[in-house]
Amino acid sequence: MLKVQDTMPTHACRASQRLALAALEGLGEAWVREQVATLEPARAMLWEALAPLRGGGDALQPAGAFYYFVRLPGCSSRGARVLGEGGEGGEAAEEERSGLLHTSRLTDCEAEEEAVRRLAAEHELLTLPGSAFGRPGHLRLSYGRLASAEEAEPIAERLLRAAEALRARWGET
Repeated sequence: MLKVQDTMPTHACRASQRLALAALEGLGEAWVREQVATLEPARAMLWEALAPLRGGGDALQPAGAFYYFVRLPGCSSRGARVLGEGGEGGEAAEEERSGLLHTSRLTDCEAEEEAVRRLAAEHELLTLPGSAFGRPGHLRLSYGRLASAEEAEPIAERLLRAAEALRARWGET
């Protein structure tokens, strides 16, 4: 999946947009509200499970979509994360604040790829790198297929364990 989503789509083609509009007009607002309500339990459960990664406040909970963008621990929004020594303070952090890159750092894209692999292999969670959507240093997590709280609960439990593991491995958000 890391190489499949390598472009940033901006919109659906015109024909698809017209078909979607016709379908939504035929079904009405009540149907849309029903679908949103169906996803709400999963949305709330997964948002709560992401708490260990939301500490820095850099997580997006879109009002009109069925996915989250969550910043990986230790990733900056400018393009690098600190590995190993230095942590939050010291020379490495000072270099990050000044915008300098150091050879002992992974880029956010490399950190994303490692996180995507680990989440799939260790927690059976499929995510996409945020850089594929213009958000380097983030993961994109979708909950659009979870139609009930019963379906969302085991995913939320795995997501919480995964979030705690990422935070333990790479530091605070």
